[in-house]
Order: sequence, then structure tokens, then C-alpha cells
Amino acid sequence: MIFKLVKKKTHVNFKIFGSRTRSDAFGEIVPIASDGIEPLPNLRAYLTLSGKQKHIQKYCPIDLEVAIGGAGLLDIHCRLKAPLFGKLERWQLQFSTEITAANQQSEEMVQQKQYPNLTKALDRINYYYCAKGDGVSEAPHSLMKDLTVLLGEAPMDWDFGILRTIWEALAQGVSRRNRSDGHEQYFYQLAGVALRPGFGSGGDEYRVNQLWKAFQIGPHRTKNQKIMSQWWVMLRRIAGGLDSSQQAEIFKKIYPQFIQQEASAEMILLLGALERVAIHKKIQLGNKLVEQLQRTSKLFEAKAWAIARVSSRAPLYAGPEAILHPSHVHRWADVLETASLNNNKIRSLAIFYASSGRRTGLREYDISDKYREKYLSRLQKYQASPGYLAMVSDVQEAPLSSRNQLFGEDLPVGLILSHS
Repeated sequence: MIFKLVKKKTHVNFKIFGSRTRSDAFGEIVPIASDGIEPLPNLRAYLTLSGKQKHIQKYCPIDLEVAIGGAGLLDIHCRLKAPLFGKLERWQLQFSTEITAANQQSEEMVQQKQYPNLTKALDRINYYYCAKGDGVSEAPHSLMKDLTVLLGEAPMDWDFGILRTIWEALAQGVSRRNRSDGHEQYFYQLAGVALRPGFGSGGDEYRVNQLWKAFQIGPHRTKNQKIMSQWWVMLRRIAGGLDSSQQAEIFKKIYPQFIQQEASAEMILLLGALERVAIHKKIQLGNKLVEQLQRTSKLFEAKAWAIARVSSRAPLYAGPEAILHPSHVHRWADVLETASLNNNKIRSLAIFYASSGRRTGLREYDISDKYREKYLSRLQKYQASPGYLAMVSDVQEAPLSSRNQLFGEDLPVGLILSHS
């Protein structure tokens, strides 16, 4: 297994599982859903680079070396995949298995050092969403801009620690988001940014469920297009943290409007991002997406992105149970091949060919060799990126840009798992 370590300082959480009843052989790969497997407290690490390691680029491939020490504790090291200045750099990871008061205080000190104006940023959120104050009647139109200035980075560059800290402040205002059009719109915008992609940090399940209460109540100003746009974008951003029943609720709410071609682009993108919905619903959605792609150019790019997610050979957050049988992908590819599409439309489908045709090396998931040749021919004809061509022709990690495109935006700064 290969990982990529982000150069920037950041907190990383590892999900750990164990068993008191199983007797699997050392090194054996065991599905998490197996009998007797139980979740353990997350391992938390603060990753940073120093000395010669600072000369590497933004991302560096690493191996995780794991051994059991003399005291029965995990001994984990990072080791660069390639030598740096002729030396294969290697350093130990230090973990904490629980969040104690001392750990919390230490984390806050690190955040304050990295973001000196963090307190002011949190005060700015409280100004608009606290129980009472001047911000009660003043719409937070400049909130995102203010936070960007105070934290010295654009929202998409904030790391997990800062994002979740921002959510803790914003969560206090869940019941106060309806004070005005502006309060509601910017609450959804900031909530989606702060909790994306819905997983990856300790306590995210609890945080997402805090926000889920807002979904159960629903948006207040449903006729305001700006508010509804941010509402659907927010749900797409946190979709990875929603369980199958929650995603089924969203699907049930949106799909009828999609059938009637009344769904907005943001609603269509959200439908495509629901990787945990039942297989028969994904097939149903895929059939309708392809039918609409063939018959109308309305919201074509959003539908092309959605069918790419639905047909993906490597889900972004769900397990292999979410992968459709290749026969469905073959059928959809046949329909799209016979559609009368101009060159621009076909280029928009490149993400579909790359995602549904990605080679995994597993026969039950991979498209046939016949369709692989068709895919590569189309991608080459319309000058698709080399990354897309490589994904279809060889078993390898998807380029970071491709994964971000499928997510819909850049992921928070952190540790990236490679599939190579």
C-alpha cells in the first residue's frame, strides 16, 4: 500500500479495527465487514516535514512500515519511496489514541501558532450566528472573505483541524441560520466547506449528524435559488459522511424532480455523489442519465459528471459493494456511442470513459477488452488528458486532479491514500 504525504503540517486520523475472536494469519487482508471485526479508537498523528524533507514537492509517495514493538505496541514509520539527496528518508510517526484535555490543549496551541488570528475568525462566525448581538440583523455577506483574510488562506487550503474547528463554532448557529436570506445562504456555504468530504477526521460521524438535523427540518427559503444552490452543494460536499439510509432519503427527495427534468445542476451532481444508495437505484439513475444525455443537451456537463460517478470502477468513499456490474457500463457506452453529439459534448464525456473504464485488475469489476479498446480510441481521438488514458489502459493510481474532479473540488489538506 502506498500513501502520499502532504508537505503542509496537518493532523491525520487512521481508523483502526481489531478482533478478540478471530485468528487470521499475519499479513492476511480481511474485509472490515467480516464477523468479529470491531472498530477501535482512531489513531491521530500530527505530520510535518523538517530538514531535508522540506525540499520535496507538495506531495511525496511514502510507504508505511508497521511492526509490533517489544511492549506489544505498534511501531509505525514513514519511508520515502524515492531517495532524497541519495538517502532513503525514514521517520517515526507518533500517535495518540484518545483526545485528552492535554491533547486538545496541545492541538489548539498548534492551531493558534499556525493561524494567529484563529480566535478572531471564530469570533466573526459567532458575531453572525450567536444567540444575540449586532450580527443578528446584519447579513454575513463578507463572512467567507473575512475568514480568508484572517486565516491567511483560501477556504480550500484550510486543513482538517481548522475546518473542523470552524464547524464547532458554526454548529452553535444551526438553529439560527434562518435569521435572513444571507444567514441561511452563507451558513450552508460555510458548513459544506467546513465538513467536506464528510469523513477523514475523528468525530466526523457526530458532526455530520449534527448537520443532518438541518436536512430533516429542510431549508427555510425554498424559493430562493442562491440558498437552494448552496443547500445542494453542501449536501454533496458531505455525502461521504452520510450512511446508506441518509443517502436514500436524499435520493427519494431529488430523483422525482430529476425524472421530470426539473432538477438543477447542483441536484444532479448530488445524485451522482450518492455512492451508498442501493444498486438498483444506481442502475435506475444511470439509465435515466444516459437517456437524457442522448436526447437533450440541457445540463449536459452535470449529467456527464453524474454518470461518471455512478459507473465508477473505484468509488471515492464507498466499498466494492457500490460498484455496478460491467454489463451496465457496456450498455450505457453503446447508447452514448450512437447518440448524435458534437465534439464538445463528446469531450465532456471523457470523465465517464475514464471513470467507468478505469482498469482495476479485477475481472469482476473491469470492462471487457473490447470496450477498453473503444474507450481508448475515443479518448485519444478527442485528445483527453494523459492521466485519463493511463487510468483506462493500466492499473495505476488516478491522478490527483482526476479524483478532485470526481469529488467536485479539491479535498482538504491531509494524507491521501493511493490505490496503486
